[in-house]
Amino acid sequence: MKDYENFVAKYGDFTSPIAKDVEYWNDKVMGPTVNLIDALYAQGIDPMRNQEARSMIERSVRNVPYTWVNKAKQRKAAAEEYVKNRAAL
Repeated sequence: MKDYENFVAKYGDFTSPIAKDVEYWNDKVMGPTVNLIDALYAQGIDPMRNQEARSMIERSVRNVPYTWVNKAKQRKAAAEEYVKNRAAL
């Protein structure tokens, strides 16, 4: 579960001036893992105690589109710089 904790610490919170990126982040990056954990609890499975559940969570974390994540972070930085410069005008 250390992998999941690192994943949440690194990718859990994402804000950007670009709403499309935030929506994609919530749907494709965090959404599947959160939905999986919710489904496991709904079935009465404790993801922290069940080895199969932990492996499912790890698989979900590994299937995150990291290439897109890096591009979104670059777009976020550029958009924040644009907003900052626009406000200075």
